[in-house]
Amino acid sequence: MVRKPIFLLLLVLWTGFANAQTKKSPQDSLLNLETDYDELFSELELFLDSLLAPKTYAVLNIGGGSSFYDYNISNSNLKSKRSFVLTPSAGYYHKSGFGASGTVAIVNETGKLNAYQFLGALSYDYLKNLDFVAGISASHFFTKDSLNFYTSPLKNELYSYFIYRKSWFKPSVSASYGWGSRSSVVEREDYITSLRKRKKKGNNIIDTSIITTEESLTEKISDFNLAFSVRHDFYWLNVFSDRDFIRLSPQISFVSGTQRFGFNQTINTYSSLLNSKKNESFLSENSNLDERVNFQPLFISAFLKSELTIGKYFLQPQFGISYYLPAPDKNISTAFSLNTGFIF
Repeated sequence: MVRKPIFLLLLVLWTGFANAQTKKSPQDSLLNLETDYDELFSELELFLDSLLAPKTYAVLNIGGGSSFYDYNISNSNLKSKRSFVLTPSAGYYHKSGFGASGTVAIVNETGKLNAYQFLGALSYDYLKNLDFVAGISASHFFTKDSLNFYTSPLKNELYSYFIYRKSWFKPSVSASYGWGSRSSVVEREDYITSLRKRKKKGNNIIDTSIITTEESLTEKISDFNLAFSVRHDFYWLNVFSDRDFIRLSPQISFVSGTQRFGFNQTINTYSSLLNSKKNESFLSENSNLDERVNFQPLFISAFLKSELTIGKYFLQPQFGISYYLPAPDKNISTAFSLNTGFIF
């Protein structure tokens, strides 16, 4: 690693300077060095970060985890089923901050793999400031027609984020805006109607309207999410070898937004090691939609992300628990996912 030789050199110089100033014995100096090692490492870590410019790299990754899918059984009745989903992806990120990536969502249906969705994305990340990192991405979803389960009619998504990393707890804010067309809504009308009924069980009146019938207003449909998160990263270097790196990142997120149609949330990996930005997906066995354009609290999530990197290889287990606020019951869901791949 680049950090190691620089760190050792600075460590030697610092030790020599301390001995010259204090005129203590070598044993006393070594004892002080061991006592102050953690503090010294933290200070030098910040200095080394300023010397290391962003790099160009490519990522090959495959992720796996579970997700809920709403199947149309009969008479607009939906049944939620938890299924295993694979998300192979590839990405290229230039040191200037620009990047491009592609991801495929493959669900396991009764023993058969169905590659039902492809995501293409362009992004820009500002990584040159030690105090914060920020970025924006634009994505387009290509989804198969005539699926047996519901997918959002939103085809495009803009995502932006800001992370302040100077404090011990790293706060962040992110925003997602998705939009699509009227034709995509028509294809999924039965599913949308059933999802909107789900929230209103027990009411005498059920409004199942899908969208305004005025042609001038039906060309575009959209949803908007705003997320606030806080996390802390714990690091361990050279645990098993001189080329490994371990990170443990607990994170809490609170998300609000509209949910007229719901975002495409099954594709969600965090294999981009430099930014690791987007992580606000949720799982709910009892998710629902709302025909009104209401900005409201949606869910609270707690994640435990971990990462082991050995040379070019990385392994990223993640566990999450979400409390979905709008659901009348079955609010709590848990999920486990695993990403692995190579960085070049």
